[in-house]
Amino acid sequence: MNSQDKSTIEVELKFRAEDLPSLRSRLEALGATPGPVEAHQDLYFRHPCRDFVKTREALRVRRVQVTRVVEGGRLESVKETRVTYKGPPLPGGIKARHELEWDLQPSDPDGQHLQSLLISLGFEPVTTVSKIRHSMLLMKAGREVTVAMDEVEGVGSYVEIEVIALGESEVASSRDTVCQLATELNLAEPESRSYLSLLLAKNISGP
Repeated sequence: MNSQDKSTIEVELKFRAEDLPSLRSRLEALGATPGPVEAHQDLYFRHPCRDFVKTREALRVRRVQVTRVVEGGRLESVKETRVTYKGPPLPGGIKARHELEWDLQPSDPDGQHLQSLLISLGFEPVTTVSKIRHSMLLMKAGREVTVAMDEVEGVGSYVEIEVIALGESEVASSRDTVCQLATELNLAEPESRSYLSLLLAKNISGP
């Protein structure tokens, strides 16, 4: 999501996915169209004064290589860098949270200036989460739904179903849309932990 509107809320469910090709086939049968392929390098930061683990917030710098099909069927590959803040989840069973995200181009194309600023202010880098994301898009109940199929280094394969709610008044219906699609895709037992939490837990427990 790219938005500077503080009322924009990300509503999502994440599931472990053992068979991404079969999931892609089911999405195509529902009329989903392929989106871009993205290689993410997400560097997360620790706040100097409050515990993001307890507050369930997140701050990251995302460096991404985006590959998409353009006019004439050509593949276009571009590099982008974004900063993202995710607020605490809103009450409810399906994760919904305010998110602020914007591009750092052209003045800070690789995010190094922002990274240096954050460290100067006392933020500490935690770790980098690396993944390859294949997205598919479809309309459901009048809403655009993004289904992201992720291969996360050190963690495994997951699928995220996401709808963007324009304000808290749309959260309940957005949650219904996400839940309905998960049922149609035979996805069960959602994973509430972030990729960062999953990676850190694995690193602590060892191979």
